[in-house]
Amino acid sequence: MSGVAVGEECVTIYEEMKMSRKYKFATFRVNEDLTEIVPDAVGEPDADFEEFLSKFPEKDARYGIIDIDYEDDGCAKSRIVFIFWSPDGAPIRSKMVYASSKESLRRKFAGIMTEVQGNDLSDLTMDEIKGRIMRV
Repeated sequence: MSGVAVGEECVTIYEEMKMSRKYKFATFRVNEDLTEIVPDAVGEPDADFEEFLSKFPEKDARYGIIDIDYEDDGCAKSRIVFIFWSPDGAPIRSKMVYASSKESLRRKFAGIMTEVQGNDLSDLTMDEIKGRIMRV
C-alpha cells in the first residue's frame, strides 16, 4: 500500500458507468502531491476505443476503465475492464507509486473481473482485451 487515497469522484464515475452507462471510459491519475487518485478524463457514451487509448501518455502511468461491448454465444454483452498503464518510458518513481496504489483503486470498483496491464500500446488492443474477457 502506498498511502495514496482514492478520491470519491473516481468511485462516482465508476458507479455512473456501471449503472447508467453515462461514460464509455474514464482514466485516473495520481495527483501532483502523490496523495490521491483523481479523475483524469472521461469519454462520452459514443466515444471509441482509439479516443480511450489517446488518453494514456507515453511517459507516465495511468489507470483506466472502459465499457467493452462484445458477443458471447450470439448474445450481446458488455463488461467494464480495468486498465493499468505503465509505459516503459515512465519515470521509475511514477511506476512504483502507480503499482503500489493500484489495488486501492481496484477495490473501490466492485464488480470488475478483468484487468489488462499495458506497457506499450501494442498491449492494449481490442482483440487482447476481448480475449481476456472471454477467459474470465
